[in-house]
Amino acid sequence: MAAAPLCDAARRALLSDGYVVTKREGQSLSGGKEFQVEEKSHAILQVYITCEQRVGGSTLFVTATEEHFDVKTSSETTLIGLPLLAPISFGTSS
Repeated sequence: MAAAPLCDAARRALLSDGYVVTKREGQSLSGGKEFQVEEKSHAILQVYITCEQRVGGSTLFVTATEEHFDVKTSSETTLIGLPLLAPISFGTSS
């Protein structure tokens, strides 16, 4: 099998599984997919694929990285004015 159809088959497999695929130079591509692990915890899986033409066929190299991150919230309150007469408070959350 030639390298181009092999790389195209890998691209279609990633797309059918919900990955966002970007083409890189030559016969290389990468795809990424985000997963929600828990309520505020996420993971991103990046897959890197390289297809090479070899004597008698072609070879597909696949590597992947996985990143985890958490979404955290914080709140702040600011008081403006005289505390006893007319306190005004502003709250923000991010």
